Amino acid sequence: MAKWTHADVQDKGLDELATADAALLLKSYTAGDSYATVTGGAVKVAETALVGGDFSKSGAAGATRTLTCALSGKSAGNALVSTTNGVDNLHVALVHTATSRVLFVTDESTDQSITSGNPVTFNSNATYAVPQPV
Repeated sequence: MAKWTHADVQDKGLDELATADAALLLKSYTAGDSYATVTGGAVKVAETALVGGDFSKSGAAGATRTLTCALSGKSAGNALVSTTNGVDNLHVALVHTATSRVLFVTDESTDQSITSGNPVTFNSNATYAVPQPV
């Protein structure tokens, strides 16, 4: 269950993460994988474009701030590669295509089997929370 956040996101916060312009469904992910790796033909299952309106921030002052990317129900076209439940560990990546950066990666909880060529729809929203220091 690798998870990773780009240093720019850690430095610039949620506003930097909200610059992501694409969401990718990945067949596998290892912390620190490059943009070239996650967009490559062996790893990327599907992709959808993102716009500023896909992101919303919440959380009161002094509380955890949360950025949610509205992916649930969003079409990602047809699968580029097949996946196998129990073999592949699916992940969702938010990327910035113009600067070739992987900004954020999290688990995709279903790890379902997907057949190449079949339509893909994201099943849940990607969420990143930044808690207040204790």
